Amino acid sequence: MKQLFLYLFGILISSLGIAFFIKADVGVGTTDSVAVGLSSHIPISVGVGMMTVHVTVILLNSVLGKTIPSLFVFIPIVLRGVTLDLWNFLLTDFQLESLVLRWGLLFVGIAFMGIGIGSYLHTNLPKIPVDELMQTLMKKDGLSLRVNRNLYEFSLLVIGFLLGGPIGIGTFVISFLLGPSIQFFYERWNDLISPTKERQYASTS
Repeated sequence: MKQLFLYLFGILISSLGIAFFIKADVGVGTTDSVAVGLSSHIPISVGVGMMTVHVTVILLNSVLGKTIPSLFVFIPIVLRGVTLDLWNFLLTDFQLESLVLRWGLLFVGIAFMGIGIGSYLHTNLPKIPVDELMQTLMKKDGLSLRVNRNLYEFSLLVIGFLLGGPIGIGTFVISFLLGPSIQFFYERWNDLISPTKERQYASTS
């Protein structure tokens, strides 16, 4: 029951963080930019656009790794899409005119993403499958996980830009600060859940 709570809470709060990125309107994450860009060209919601991006990652990993994906990997993708659409709907009329407040909202979003992802990384339930793709690419091209992740993020940045997604200075701020935010809150959750457990390093998308 505790794992289920951490999992659902984590996805719900991290989706709110993404919704805050969109509302701040100073740039969103690279994956989010593709989702928003898709929703501006075809009649789908941002949440469905997000699901489309992650399903594409699963299929690409399946082809490269010559494996058949488990149906369980689609659970977090559907939850991410549904919760993101829920927050976007609830925040429809929420607007901030002040640039200072919008930047503040972006930083709150980074914190919420760290809290949420740090939470659900402590469960054994299915995760969003970007890291699995990075491992597959590493085996294929011989490059490090960090290099492959940077190439992946850059590719999404280009696609998001071409689709007219909200790329901005905030996009680069998110790229630099999201990882440290996840690490910080992962360790705080670690202290709350297992105070005596040895800390581990965790990373995600």
